[in-house]
Amino acid sequence: MVVVCSPRYPTSGTLIPRVERIQNATNGNSFDIKLQNPSSLLVADSLVDCMVIEEGIWEFPDGRLIEGQNF
Repeated sequence: MVVVCSPRYPTSGTLIPRVERIQNATNGNSFDIKLQNPSSLLVADSLVDCMVIEEGIWEFPDGRLIEGQNF
């Protein structure tokens, strides 16, 4: 499976950069995710949006294409 995630940033207040780290995405039905700041600052709990697909090229109903690959 291919997992792509992006943290949601608040629309106001202090913006602390965060990066998601994804692990254990090899068994096909679950994965672990961790949010961290590149400078080791504390990161508050945050919502994260994720998309999970199988490797390959896929077409959405509206005709858009998406390709998922692991490197």
